[in-house]
Amino acid sequence: MKKRQSLFAGCTVALLFAGTAGATDYTSPTHIFHLDDIIGAFDGSTVAADPTILCTPTGTTPFPGTAPCPPGIPPPQGGQTPTTGLYAIDSSFGFYVSDFVGAAEKVRDNDYFEGWVGEYVDPTTMDSGLLIADAPTDVFRVAPPLGTWCAGIGGESVKCDTEHYSVMEHILTCHETIPYNPVILTTGLQPPLIDPATGDPIPDPNNPGQPLRCRKLDNDLRLIQSGELTAIPITLGMDGTPAELSANESTVLDNIAASASYGITEKDDGKALYRWGNLVKRPNDIRIYARMPLPAEWKVPGASFTVTRARLIVDHWITNNPNDQLRPEDLENEGATGRIPSSTGVPPQAIQVGSFLYSARDCYEGDGDFLPAGSVLQNGDFMTPASDPLPFSSDLIDGFTNAWYTTIDRDPFEWAYALGGSQLPVDDGSLGSLLSGPRWRLRSNKFGQDIPGLEIPLNACSPPPFQQDNIKYEIGARTTTVLNLLDWSVPGASPLVDSRAWVDYNFNPYIVVDPNTNVSSNGTPMTDDLDLVVYIKGDRKPTVLYSARLELSYVGTLPDPIFADGFD
Repeated sequence: MKKRQSLFAGCTVALLFAGTAGATDYTSPTHIFHLDDIIGAFDGSTVAADPTILCTPTGTTPFPGTAPCPPGIPPPQGGQTPTTGLYAIDSSFGFYVSDFVGAAEKVRDNDYFEGWVGEYVDPTTMDSGLLIADAPTDVFRVAPPLGTWCAGIGGESVKCDTEHYSVMEHILTCHETIPYNPVILTTGLQPPLIDPATGDPIPDPNNPGQPLRCRKLDNDLRLIQSGELTAIPITLGMDGTPAELSANESTVLDNIAASASYGITEKDDGKALYRWGNLVKRPNDIRIYARMPLPAEWKVPGASFTVTRARLIVDHWITNNPNDQLRPEDLENEGATGRIPSSTGVPPQAIQVGSFLYSARDCYEGDGDFLPAGSVLQNGDFMTPASDPLPFSSDLIDGFTNAWYTTIDRDPFEWAYALGGSQLPVDDGSLGSLLSGPRWRLRSNKFGQDIPGLEIPLNACSPPPFQQDNIKYEIGARTTTVLNLLDWSVPGASPLVDSRAWVDYNFNPYIVVDPNTNVSSNGTPMTDDLDLVVYIKGDRKPTVLYSARLELSYVGTLPDPIFADGFD
């Protein structure tokens, strides 16, 4: 249970007042982020309780309780990062790495290599905040296709993993398991391979008179043990995940599988991760904690209110990493999507016909491929999964095509309504009913997910790459991100609809908390207020967090009046 303070401690006689059934609006005090908020370890310790999480470098005013930094700490990275006024961080939210083996979680070892943080004052508004500069991401090499990134000779790398089979397939072959190529849709045949010298189809030596066609990936996945590929096949478990695998994002010696085409692991959230690269990156998280007061009546024993509106408002700089997370009550939420291709906007972005979803306007995939209006985003003929490949990912179950996942006709940081999208919520009904709020991330300049390195254009569906004057979100610009904390993959099913889930983690089935310490498995202190953790993962440019506040609306009543012992 979360720790609770009695509202009436010390009273001989106390009457708990019953509330009214009308709606109540509540705005929390604004939390200003500061150095005390930095978390150092999975025990939930923060600088407020343990200043040794930080050290003070030469030339910076000593922070109370810190020691001088040891020699050899790498300076802050990034051209915009200050070289003074920052404190180095020693935390366990990073990894030790070893080539061709994997990664192990760091411990508090007094090396202070996990990043830099300092108090920041906006030169224009004089608002206070926290400047964060993450340490470089740790990288280890692996044998292909087990990596999550593909490294080039020049030192550049591109992301080489995805949660969706169809996205991987589009990169590695011209075969389409879930067709959206008009040739495949019309003929039922995979496209022929073309001789570049003649422009004619290449003959198939095994099928006279037939062309050599695009071939599917090798989907015969086998378990790897002690670094060796075994004969043990990977099968579909009852929960839809690889039965022979458990969550693994660290080692490539065990608990991973591969075919001749790609590798596969299971993520911490249970999703399959397809991978085909030759290195793995593990970021050093900088985690910042904020405890934000909740209404006092929510904490009355027996109280239960229905939350009808819950918004988290965060004042910050636009970041360079779309994975800088906001995790209220330790929740990671994939149900908040922002604006995605669907029947929204005027005209709509997509048109539903039975079990098929078609794009409603010309657009482009993230790799620059043109998607004409009428492109198939969801192919209803492939909603009954086949056994090759096994349906480990949602696209293989629901028939979504590569076009659905990689079209740039979306914005993960917009509020999505039936008639369009908006950066901030629109409450006057002019955009129709709400479909989804933004992703639970700090606003970034990039799409993320299956188009990770592409900036979001100012003019939707303009052909990539984009010129600088066509970038919608500028890194380092001050912005306000507003999240809908009631978003969930199943509408109305969020645990945060119930006020008890905010004050008592036993009503939140999606997190694991140690009852002896009231700290979650992710290192989040769990109190009877809103517990928010910000994960900063970007490592090339600094960012600033100014403040956060919570806005709530809720309905319900307090329990019937209760008289304390001793009432006469």
